[in-house]
Amino acid sequence: KLVGGHSIFHKKAFGLRIPFPLSIFYASTPILSKEIQENYETQREILLALARHSRKHFPFLKIEFHPSLKDARPYLEAGWNAYPEYTYIWELNDPESVLVNMNRKRKYARKAQEQFLLSHETGGEIIDRFLELYRETMQKFGWRPEESWATTLRKRIEWMQARDMVRLYTFRMKTGELIGVVMCILSRINQTAYFMLIGYNHSMNCKEFHPGIHWYAAQDLLPEFSLADFGEGSIPSIYSTKDSLGTKSMLYWKLETSNARQWTRYYDI
Repeated sequence: KLVGGHSIFHKKAFGLRIPFPLSIFYASTPILSKEIQENYETQREILLALARHSRKHFPFLKIEFHPSLKDARPYLEAGWNAYPEYTYIWELNDPESVLVNMNRKRKYARKAQEQFLLSHETGGEIIDRFLELYRETMQKFGWRPEESWATTLRKRIEWMQARDMVRLYTFRMKTGELIGVVMCILSRINQTAYFMLIGYNHSMNCKEFHPGIHWYAAQDLLPEFSLADFGEGSIPSIYSTKDSLGTKSMLYWKLETSNARQWTRYYDI
């Protein structure tokens, strides 16, 4: 009976399995069956086994715990290093509290509902426009994607759209001009919506965009989801934006084998 595991994406180089550095929520987190999550001693045994066994197959590893996994001691016992990080969330079961906590951004959220067109859209055209805006946004942070990134991401979005696992929330002028798009991944298992990627037209300098599109999404998600997760904010400009939206911080763990930093410097990843 399968009770736990974690998937590690990797490539082969010089006869070694080299893990990919994934910029996704809680990359390679251990996943445990529900009954294991409710039994501390068994959970500890399984996490310890995963910590010991997984590192046998890789020269180094870096993973992240989902916030629901609060105890990193089994990995510490196996010789891993653990570092605290914070993600930012909205509790959607209290939408008025979310709006109140926006403070100065509250007026922009309300103004967006009145003066802009907000929706979630599907189809190839909006995926292409989102990819263009996402590239533009990420290049401001020095990102230089591989040539295949757009084709790969497009296929994944199409696959998830067909299964209602993703929504592309759009923010437009009344004239129809697209200002920005937020890609939201939907997990009905844990009732969480993840604001995964964002792309917008920086030349428009629209103050209403961030609070407006996220508040619209929150209202749309509320019937099915109890949490909206904005992800971590290791860059000051990113976490200040998330703080300004009245989010709450939630601790999670980043873990790595003791030799991971030497290896990542060597492979420049």
